[in-house]
Amino acid sequence: MEQLIQAATFNNMKGKAERFAPSGGKGFVKSDAEFFHSGTSGKWHGKLTNDELAAYDAIMDEYLSPEDRKWLEYGSEGAA
Repeated sequence: MEQLIQAATFNNMKGKAERFAPSGGKGFVKSDAEFFHSGTSGKWHGKLTNDELAAYDAIMDEYLSPEDRKWLEYGSEGAA
């Protein structure tokens, strides 16, 4: 379990970005490591339209329970 926890850390994934970034190691983006920019949340705010956000909400609500969605979006700490 400890190995799995370590493998899932931000620093590990950034350090091995060619393995963990989408299309990593294929030159799809300038820098695979920059996919893991800072490890902070919320940088997507203002990037999606209201229609895109509504579509996201509809899909999430269709496939996940409220508890599962909360965990997926906010982790074990819950909503901020």
